[in-house]
Amino acid sequence: MSRIKGLTLLEVLIVLLVLGLTCMAVPSFSRLLWQNRLRNDQQQVYRAFMLARFHAIQTGEFVSVCAREQRHCAREHGRWDNGWLVFEDPAGNGECQLMAGGNQCQQGGTVIRYGDGLGHRSKVVANGLLAQRVRFNAMGMAFGFNGRMTFCSKKKGVKPVGLVLAASGRLRHARDNEMLDCP
Repeated sequence: MSRIKGLTLLEVLIVLLVLGLTCMAVPSFSRLLWQNRLRNDQQQVYRAFMLARFHAIQTGEFVSVCAREQRHCAREHGRWDNGWLVFEDPAGNGECQLMAGGNQCQQGGTVIRYGDGLGHRSKVVANGLLAQRVRFNAMGMAFGFNGRMTFCSKKKGVKPVGLVLAASGRLRHARDNEMLDCP
């Protein structure tokens, strides 16, 4: 006697149930990946600010972080998503234009770290002088450079994250009600 090959109704229902659950999970997983990328971008900037602050305390000199435009600090409101420079700032003016072929600023000081930028994933919105740069003094304080920075995902439905910098130099993650408006 030959056996008939095929699927039972129960097997078909189980396959449809698994496919349905998978289709529902994919958008949530995608949003989770974008949220993690956004938090990673936030952490990169956080680490750059903390490196600058601790270097200023350790050396007793001004150290600045600025939004970067190619090989120099942005003049007006910079775009942090394009990258940043962390540099010793002996003049205390927050300016660094790199000399050809090196890590030295024309204004004096050495570049400590280059931030590569955040690519096309995120848009960074900042207020006050923080939109352009931050400068830490020998005590780790950032007088006049306090402000907020919000990281907005270019993917719809992803919750923004942010940083808040106090004049004391303290940097923390922003609460939901402290976010700036995303473009």
